[in-house]
Amino acid sequence: MSVLAEYMTKTIRFEDDSLKDEEVLIKKLSFDDQREIGQIKDDLERGFETILKSVVRWSFKNAAKQPIAISKENLGKIRGDIISTIALAVTTYNMPIKPKEK
Repeated sequence: MSVLAEYMTKTIRFEDDSLKDEEVLIKKLSFDDQREIGQIKDDLERGFETILKSVVRWSFKNAAKQPIAISKENLGKIRGDIISTIALAVTTYNMPIKPKEK
């Protein structure tokens, strides 16, 4: 198991039939990422930054079948239920590890 955040990834898939071919690859946040995000005062901005630092790639495309870039502007255009699903996955994936009791 790697201790470097950049090597720890997880693929998110969606249960919604309209999203059955979509996936999002997220990575663990590093301590530096968490420290930087923690300095952001506004909750919404902190959420956007958390997602932006976590998403490695996604398969979303526009109407012309061109890939949608991972950006703050594009996050604001994506359906709220999709962003909520990504945010929940990122939060869950970055939960603290429980120490093993002796």
